[in-house]
Order: sequence, then C-alpha cells, then structure tokens
Amino acid sequence: MQHWFIPALVMALMVSPEALTYVGNAMGLLGFNAVWSLLVALLISLLTWRSYRVLATQFTAPYDEFTGLRAVFGAVPAITLPLCSRVVVWVCAGTLSLASAGYLFNEVFVLWFPNLLFSFCLLGSILFLNLMGPRVAERFQVLCVTLALAGLLIFVVLGLFTPAPEASSATEAYIPPELMRLSAWLTIVWLFVGVDFALWHRDESGDQNLLPAKSVNLGMVIGAVVLSLWGLTAIAFAPMAKLAETSVPHMVMARLMYGQTGRMIMGAVAILGSAGAVNALLLSVARMLSHMGAQQALPAVLKRLPVALAILAIGPAAMMALGYAGETITPELTKAGLMFWLLLHLAVHTAAHRLQQREAHEALRGRALPMIGALLLGLYVVGWIGVDPMRGTVLSAMLAMGVGVAILSAIWLWLRPLP
Repeated sequence: MQHWFIPALVMALMVSPEALTYVGNAMGLLGFNAVWSLLVALLISLLTWRSYRVLATQFTAPYDEFTGLRAVFGAVPAITLPLCSRVVVWVCAGTLSLASAGYLFNEVFVLWFPNLLFSFCLLGSILFLNLMGPRVAERFQVLCVTLALAGLLIFVVLGLFTPAPEASSATEAYIPPELMRLSAWLTIVWLFVGVDFALWHRDESGDQNLLPAKSVNLGMVIGAVVLSLWGLTAIAFAPMAKLAETSVPHMVMARLMYGQTGRMIMGAVAILGSAGAVNALLLSVARMLSHMGAQQALPAVLKRLPVALAILAIGPAAMMALGYAGETITPELTKAGLMFWLLLHLAVHTAAHRLQQREAHEALRGRALPMIGALLLGLYVVGWIGVDPMRGTVLSAMLAMGVGVAILSAIWLWLRPLP
C-alpha cells in the first residue's frame, strides 16, 4: 500500500477542482504552451524534492523539516514558514475545495441536497477516517486519486474516438492579454507544491533519513502527464475563449463532449479530487504539527495526532460556517499561503546548498542544482507579484501572517527554549 500511497499523496493537489480550473484556464490562455508550463513546474518540483533528500542526509538524527531549516535559518523562520504556508493553505484552500465539492454535488447530482451540508459532511467523513487510523486514511487517499485520474483518462481516451467540432480547434483566433497568459503560466507551479507531503509518510522500518525518491517522482510525472493529456483534450473540444474565461473549464469541456453524461463523470472526478486533496492536506499538515510538537517547536499536546487532526478540522469548518467559502478574500488568502509555500521550498533549496558547501567531495553539479531550483522559484514568486492585480491584498496578508506568526514563535521559544 505504501508504494501506491506516496504517488497518490503527492498527486492530491493536482486532481483537485482548483487544479482542473487552473489547467483548463491555462489551456484556454496558452494553448499547447500550457504543457510546457506543466513540464517546467514538474522540473521545479523534482528539484525541490531532491533538495529535501539532500538536506536529510546531512543529519545523523532522524530528519524532519524543522531540524533542517533550524540548522540554517534559526528556529523562528523554521516555525514561521511551515505554519504560514501549509496551515493557511489547509484552512483556505481546504474551504474552497470543500465548497466546490458541495456545489458540484448539488448542481450535478442531487439538486435538493444543500451544498453547504454536503461540504460539512465531506469534512466530517474525512476527519473520521483519519481518526480511525493512518491505514484507513491512506487507503481512502489511494482510492480517491486513482478514481479521479481514471475519470480524466476516460475523457482522454474517448476524445481519441470522438470527432472534435471545427469551431473549437486550438488554432482558433483568440489572443488573450499577455499579463493573463503570464499569470496562467505562473499559476501552474502551485499544483506541484504537494511534493513535500511525502516528508511525513516514510516507511518507519527503514532509514529515517532516506526520503523516498522513485515513488514521489513517479507520482509527480504521472500527474503532469495526465493533466497535459486532459488539457489537450479540452482545447480540442471546447473553444479556448470559453476555457479561459470560465471558473469551471472542466465542466464546460465535459458538457461539450458528452452532455449531461459528461457533466456527471466530471462532477464525480471533481468531488473525488476534492476529497483526495482535503484528505492529503489534513493528514500531512496534522503530521507536520505532530512532528513540530515533538521537537518542542509547538505545544506538546500537538504531538498527539488525533488532537492535531481535530484542531485543524476546526479551520475550514469555521470558514464555511461564517460564509467565507464564497467571499473574495478567501482565494487571496490562499494565494498568500501558496506564496509562503514557494518561499518555504526556496528556503529548502538554500539550506541544501549551504550544507552541501561544507562537503568538499560534493560535485559541482550537485551543489548547483539546489540553487537552480531556488532561482526558478524566485522568478516565479517575483513574476506572480508583478502580474497579480490583487498583489496589494496578497502582500498585506503575507506581511500580517509572517510578522504575527514570527512574533508568536519568538514568544513561545522565549517561554520554552529549545534543547
């Protein structure tokens, strides 16, 4: 199960409804060039995981992310970056993904069932499965992601035998603004940040400083290939302008291909993708908090995984109960968390490079790869800030989160000094 679970885990964000929206919009804006954006994002994710693996080999004690970042940047940044990235994305992106699942269930399958109630039921079910034990949650993860990928491949395979309407050709005359095209290119990298989910799901019987390589790389490659094939199928059957402008390009493409049947298949894919993404975030972020609690970087009560799971589940539940699932501020807060996640990966590249410099025998190529990854991520961060029309809101949110969490972290470390 472990061999299947790790690929399903790292692919979780890539099959979420938000991922299908990002890829569908990118295909409408960029056409075939969107495939190149997926490949560049894949390269960045593979370099990031390599830096994590390099960082782990520099320690004799069992490795975790906090230990590596603390050794290079100090305890406060080592606490601030993971919390501002993964916890914020869990709360905000988890809320949006649950809301999308509820909306689709209501619109596509059962019109009389309240969409918000379905979202709460899905969150409660996922929390219950995680509380039943890691094996149950892992099997659920494999099931959701496998079925979601199978659903996307159904559209790809059937698309090969279905004549596409001439009006929806990818070569149609549609020229979007350059800033929109650049934004679509840069957004794709966010689908691959889940590569680090595998940090907290290693085989407990093996070397704790040997992070999995083949299973993680396999998952990222499969996810990129399936999204590329599905995206190319989408622009063969749906006008690029429609894909670029709609917030549900996957549903538009499915309806144009197979009508109501297509909508139902894609609706099921999106709900399964949402469940997989929420489950992966909840399980991985809870384990992150548990590890940080064990390192005394957070209150010791978080060492108990069920406590971390229950506390985390409060976030999206409160957001949905207060109506933030439909507020415009929630996607902007999600962007802020994702930007912190990219900065976290940039910090990992930098830490790997600095620790590798201490080893004279390390090849020049090996020392250069982390800096290549850091440079690419830096370009993505700067580029996104430059093209995002809501950058003022996102940067303000990042400043407030970063300063607030850093201050609280410093106070905690002052009250409870680390060993």
